[in-house]
Amino acid sequence: MELSVRGLLRRCARGTGPSTSARARSGINRAAGSGFEDVPYFLFGAENAGAGTFERARVTFDLPQMSPDRAVGNGFALLPADRQPTGSVANLTVGDNVMLQVLPR
Repeated sequence: MELSVRGLLRRCARGTGPSTSARARSGINRAAGSGFEDVPYFLFGAENAGAGTFERARVTFDLPQMSPDRAVGNGFALLPADRQPTGSVANLTVGDNVMLQVLPR
């Protein structure tokens, strides 16, 4: 799957204006503290982006308008980095945990 992210900016918590979170042209800087670990949360709409777009399969998504409902509706799933406490049900299989995100409510 090819994914292109452009102009991703994080919203500042105090409302002082956007600051750069992560930018991807040919890749994402994976250095600790660079913000690369936040990118999936912005793409899924779990965190609010101040600006940016991403493109998948020739469809462009406006990151400030992204939401988890819209992400799931477009076939995305989020697997959190801290899956054990926040992203899974321990007594379910991996397959069942993935299906939880795509089952109708």
